[in-house]
Amino acid sequence: ANDNTERFVLMFDGGQQSVVSSQFAYINNGEIIITDISGEAQINIYDMSGRCVLRMDAASHIRTDGFNTGMYIIQKIDENGVNVQKVVIY
Repeated sequence: ANDNTERFVLMFDGGQQSVVSSQFAYINNGEIIITDISGEAQINIYDMSGRCVLRMDAASHIRTDGFNTGMYIIQKIDENGVNVQKVVIY
C-alpha cells in the first residue's frame, strides 16, 4: 500500500531488434571448430573448475581426444575483442 506507483516505467519499442549470434565454436567429428577468427588470436579452454586446460595461438580445429567428457568454456581473444562460449564434449 505504501509503494510509489511511479517506480516503474514501461516502454515499448516498435523497431525491429537484430539478433547477433555470439556462437563461434561447435563440436564436429571429435574436433572443436572455431569460426570467425580475426587476425592474430589466442584460444583458451577452461574446465568447469576454472582451470585452463589448453592455451594456444589461433587455431580453427582442436582435437578433443585429450579432453574428459564434460562442459568447457572456450575463450577467443582476437582483433574483435573477447568472446566466450560453452561447449559440451561427450
